[in-house]
Amino acid sequence: MSPDTNTSPDADFILEPDLPLSTMQLGMLAEQTLDPEAARYNVPLAFRVDGPLRTDDLERALGQVMARHEILRTVYKDDDDGPVQAIADRVPSILQIRQSVDAREAEVACQTEAARAFDLSLDCPVRATLFVVGPQQNYLSL
Repeated sequence: MSPDTNTSPDADFILEPDLPLSTMQLGMLAEQTLDPEAARYNVPLAFRVDGPLRTDDLERALGQVMARHEILRTVYKDDDDGPVQAIADRVPSILQIRQSVDAREAEVACQTEAARAFDLSLDCPVRATLFVVGPQQNYLSL
């Protein structure tokens, strides 16, 4: 998986012609067209996790949330009648794990992730990056 995208290479997106974009989704798409680097609609969260962390459990929990909410697996595609929703046919793996030198570097990386825009035609609108500082200290950016 490329670090610049959070879709799974094996996930296919199914066009939903009966699901045109809502007014809000059209606004987000228009804004991205005007300013592709805008992260105005991001709702970033960051957590410091002290103690042991089982990344397989974290990834499974994130997958369960994405499985439950189609909107988290939805991208916007062009159809003959205009933009429509396209929903991933399976839950893509969104957790990326990166090693960090220290806590300050991890905090800066979380801020950078929070400001990174999504490509609404390619990226599921959620990403998770775990910055590992040590065996007992991690930072999770959502």
